[in-house]
Amino acid sequence: MHEDSQQANKRLRWGPCACKPRHIPSTEPELFHVSYENSYSFSYTRVHRKPVLSLDCGRNPRLPTLNGLNEMMGKSNSGRAPQALRASAGGFTLMELMIVIVLVALMATIGVPAYRTQVLNSQMAAASNDLLATINSARNEAVSRQNFVSVCPRNAAGTACAAAGWEAGWILFEDDDADGVVDNTDTVLFTQAPLGVEMTARGTSQVTNSITFRPNGTSDLTATQTLMICDSRGYGENARGIIITVVGHSSGLAANESGQASCTP
Repeated sequence: MHEDSQQANKRLRWGPCACKPRHIPSTEPELFHVSYENSYSFSYTRVHRKPVLSLDCGRNPRLPTLNGLNEMMGKSNSGRAPQALRASAGGFTLMELMIVIVLVALMATIGVPAYRTQVLNSQMAAASNDLLATINSARNEAVSRQNFVSVCPRNAAGTACAAAGWEAGWILFEDDDADGVVDNTDTVLFTQAPLGVEMTARGTSQVTNSITFRPNGTSDLTATQTLMICDSRGYGENARGIIITVVGHSSGLAANESGQASCTP
């Protein structure tokens, strides 16, 4: 079916089909072909400014209009993607972004302090449990080895006792002369690394520098003594105490149950 250029923009009808040619300002042959379901095809070519419209409805005589073809190709008459496709590629609006920022800030305000408290509690529990376990181990080793075994605060190198707080770490050693000091003849059994930077571990008068256990399991103390463990929160419900008795028993408890009123008894 052929028409001159003056009638190119008129709607052509062929049976029930209805299509409207598109004007392509070019003298070169150009071919557009659209394939879709049910064997429809639409081709349009223009040679020497004489448009030729060719329609082939295949088995189904109802060929959509040009608008319908464009919609099936995902385009509108304006050349832009349909609204449904444009909506799927949308991003955040400024309001949505502000809401997300506020929610993140709120969660950080609530979560960070709670997380820090949990970390401090874990460090406190680990420190008190480690020191208590070492003291109990010293007593067991004294009975097992039938010799004096002592625990003392360590020096920076971890090779000898030092006049420092127990937060510097400690040494468990076989103390042949029961003097509470690592000598050349003594055997170091265990060395504990320093506690956290914000932690302190101080003892009452008889356990300031060392604790010694005899071969029968009793301690060298003349009265019950206490080791106090605190962190940056200071003395209070979060601090811990360790009690060592004359007979060699030791146990951990809350600071307010230890009989001490501060982190430095």
